[in-house]
Amino acid sequence: LSFLVVYFFIKKNKILFKNLFLFLSIFLFIAYATPFSATKISVDSQMNRFINFLDKHKLLKEGQVIALNKELSLDERIDITSIAQYLQSNERALQKLEPYFKNLRQKQNMEEFRWKLLELLNIEPAYNSMKELSFKEYKVYNFSLSMPRVLKNSYISYVNLYKEDKYELFYFSKEGIKKDIKVFIQKNHLMVYLDKKNIVFDILKPLKHYKEDSITKSFILEKNNIVLKIENLELRKKKITSMSFYLIIKN
Repeated sequence: LSFLVVYFFIKKNKILFKNLFLFLSIFLFIAYATPFSATKISVDSQMNRFINFLDKHKLLKEGQVIALNKELSLDERIDITSIAQYLQSNERALQKLEPYFKNLRQKQNMEEFRWKLLELLNIEPAYNSMKELSFKEYKVYNFSLSMPRVLKNSYISYVNLYKEDKYELFYFSKEGIKKDIKVFIQKNHLMVYLDKKNIVFDILKPLKHYKEDSITKSFILEKNNIVLKIENLELRKKKITSMSFYLIIKN
């Protein structure tokens, strides 16, 4: 884009717009499919961070990775977890890493390599949310569609639902596997789809004698290791039109 701006000012009224598209196409190709591509640069950067981590903790011996036999700080675990998750999702990175893990894979008779980096290194995954959030406190902050991990294998998100709109979110399990979740309101029940299972919550059951159109008193429902902390309900003619709640997955 900088090149195109310079070209624009140099040529001024003599610009051929087909040249602009030609230059843009060339630069996009370079950024996508050459040794200077954004993906390659990103992979190389994360690979360097990963190798530096191995060197720092003396986990490389004659070009082969050995398992960690000491405790890491929480910050170190968070850092290596972030790096490993990126590398494990990229086929090119896995191909570069595979030769380093040849001995460990043979020792553990492990054929499938993807999502196993931390397991082979004997490192427990860790996430920033483990520093910031207590599972029992339910602190309010802006959540993304990716559910933050709290206290070992629990995941949390704050959800606002309106009428029968569907809300989709996800989290990464301890093994690094993506878990998709869908939630929506249906006939005063909250439907939660997780791992091809449908968990149904009767939202109004604990509120036997309600008369208000708005219920702000919080209450908790739990089923199949899924916890709902209801914060607010809006009703019209005894039908839920919207609700706000914390969705917590306990594994």
